[in-house]
Amino acid sequence: MLNHGGQLQHAKIQYPLVSKPWLDLSTGIAPWTWPVPQIPVEVWQRLPEDSPELQRAAQIFYRSPDAEVLAVSGSQAAIEKIPTIISRGAVALPLWGYAEHQKAWQKAGHHLHFYRNREELSTWIESGKVQHVVIINPNNPTAEWLESSQIERWQLQLSTHNGYLLVDEAFADALAPSDKTAAMLINRRASNLIVLRSVGKFFGLAGLRLGFVLGSPAILEQLRAQLALWSVSHPAQWLGLRLLNDECWHQQQRQRIEDANAKLLKLLRECLPSSMADELKSSSLFVSLFGHREVLKNIHEMLAQQGIWVRFFEPQQARAGLRFGLTDDDGLARLRVALTSESCRFF
Repeated sequence: MLNHGGQLQHAKIQYPLVSKPWLDLSTGIAPWTWPVPQIPVEVWQRLPEDSPELQRAAQIFYRSPDAEVLAVSGSQAAIEKIPTIISRGAVALPLWGYAEHQKAWQKAGHHLHFYRNREELSTWIESGKVQHVVIINPNNPTAEWLESSQIERWQLQLSTHNGYLLVDEAFADALAPSDKTAAMLINRRASNLIVLRSVGKFFGLAGLRLGFVLGSPAILEQLRAQLALWSVSHPAQWLGLRLLNDECWHQQQRQRIEDANAKLLKLLRECLPSSMADELKSSSLFVSLFGHREVLKNIHEMLAQQGIWVRFFEPQQARAGLRFGLTDDDGLARLRVALTSESCRFF
């Protein structure tokens, strides 16, 4: 299994001397969960079936009225299957990002290239070095955000040689409604564009295992054929319809996330040396710190010894990244104590 956020059982085994309850900042999942109502008994008794109401709610929430929408058991299910229904070729993936993308494309027999920045990716697309492209937007963990106009240009360029553009927008729900996402680009002309969205991060419901794939009817039919029958439970669909329609809660959640992100960024800037604070990158649901591998590994170790679990990334030998998820004021106070303790003298 790849190194992911969470995995607290592993942390507890690795650090058995931690006596405090663990503070998990490793996942990038919002610490405030959409208030789950009582689910009627009859909902538990029904087998899943396609829900036009859920599809319409997703189209409205993602501001993509012309898109075909397929509900999946979390975007991970689509990440695993999409490379198997696309013609094998050279695919560009971000050097920094969710490693399951790399695993899935490699397993499906594609030839992988890892781009370091948008300029390098543009060059590869224009030269024809790659046929397919994967974008994580906003990127996890670099927080880089690509404008929809840029994504649309790449989508059009790739379409000229039957290439696909897959955009993972797992962290995009927390953006302001005015921000343009790749989901909004889905239309009949964009038949080579596939967008992944996930309920888990923004709604704080990773355990629900619900996500959506937006794309052309042809690609979604091929994907549906690869997925297990009844993979999205009826209770998940029932809850999904209601949480997507809860506009008042959406507004409250975005404000909570914005406030918590500002507090976390401020704390890290205050507690870290200025040279390290300059390496902080912020997205809505997390703040990442980049630097030398050994230094960040030491910080990760020091925090873990105090029961604070953060996400460690190391796609390159020399540089690495630490991702801090959001937390409430009590969690921030605990993080401040840990970062200013005697054990942090190595800064």
